[in-house]
Amino acid sequence: MKDYTKDKEFIKKFEAGTIDIAKMKMAEVEEGRKTIQMVIETGPRISTGGGFSGFFLWDTAFCCLWARHTPDGVFPIHSSLDNFYKVSEKTGFINREYTAEGEPYWGEDHPISFAPPLLAWAELELYKSGKSDLERIKRVFPRLLKHHVLCKQRFQLPNGLYFGDGLGSGMDDISRWPTNYTEEQYAAGGIPLEEKHMTCKKALGSWECWLKGCAKRYYWNKQAVWIDFSCQMAFDALNLAEMADLLGEQDKATELRAEHAELAEKINQHCWNEEAGWYFDTCADGHILRYHLASAWALIAEIAPPKRAKRVIDKLKDPEYFNRPIPFPALAKVDPEYEPETGYWRGAVWPSTNYMVIHGLLKYGEKEFAEDVARRYYNAYAALWEITGSVWENISCEQCDHIKPWSGENFCGWGAIAPIALPKEFGW
Repeated sequence: MKDYTKDKEFIKKFEAGTIDIAKMKMAEVEEGRKTIQMVIETGPRISTGGGFSGFFLWDTAFCCLWARHTPDGVFPIHSSLDNFYKVSEKTGFINREYTAEGEPYWGEDHPISFAPPLLAWAELELYKSGKSDLERIKRVFPRLLKHHVLCKQRFQLPNGLYFGDGLGSGMDDISRWPTNYTEEQYAAGGIPLEEKHMTCKKALGSWECWLKGCAKRYYWNKQAVWIDFSCQMAFDALNLAEMADLLGEQDKATELRAEHAELAEKINQHCWNEEAGWYFDTCADGHILRYHLASAWALIAEIAPPKRAKRVIDKLKDPEYFNRPIPFPALAKVDPEYEPETGYWRGAVWPSTNYMVIHGLLKYGEKEFAEDVARRYYNAYAALWEITGSVWENISCEQCDHIKPWSGENFCGWGAIAPIALPKEFGW
């Protein structure tokens, strides 16, 4: 594969082309906003990609993480985040997805409405990049803390860890139940996904069009400990603690770090498999021995002790698991449902999870491997851009000479992570 990272002129050209696409997508969103009746007034926002006119929480967080590397004023970074504070419930809950009109898609009593709580990460990185200031941290901290507490109340299991949902996790179609379970088995005991959980007309349209036919897939929730949600809540506690430090709220910072430490202890107790050297979802039958990148949140969340982190990283380096020609597939090669070309999350490489893993590796001192991963990922994206003139929602982990099915075109969106964030962060 050609190493585009050695060509500074190409890097500039790819970045400029990606910014043009992102501006085009943002203009489409703004044009659409002129023709709708707002339910809750929101401001300009970065498009979360594809043809979707609404906005997603975790997509937006990652969009802001790349947009912080662009010149001031090019993208409405703060407004994109502020929209979630405007539409949040009085309880503090922030839904994972909203329509362009500002309506929540999903009922908050079902975990399909939960999104990885990453807004604090985005806000903190904006502050560290000089894109915001202490006044903004002071303003958003109470809202983020309230959302964090509400997530604990809604989605925490009796053992202190968390349950979730396939769509809520963002890893839409990934299979996480035991491979030998029948449909009846994996659906039993969960919170059923029903029409009443569709809280707007557009969600009802999705229900009638496709979701009703596969609803049982989303009955799998509270039967299990979800490793990603558990680690993400720990990561959120760390980020909130750092915000509390900035604000001089030492008691709150101490409380949040204690919450992180308790979650780390429980995750290591319940989710670590010593024989496999990996963190797994768990259910009543024990560890669910399916390898997916949800487990890698244990790195960026600083859950894994050094010896366990090394074994996790060994799996990430192993081509039979995640170190494919283009790292990292969301679902490992060893999984029976691995589909790198035709799968959506079942084998494709995604900007969000790759960025998360790269930063998790850096936290554990794996700079050389992290840069190797970033370089190979960037080169694959660059090769596809030269062929198609577009950036993509997800790509194959096996090839970069043609696009794969089930990948959105002009996905800026988090598709800009490779062309914009990675060269800046690794100094190419």
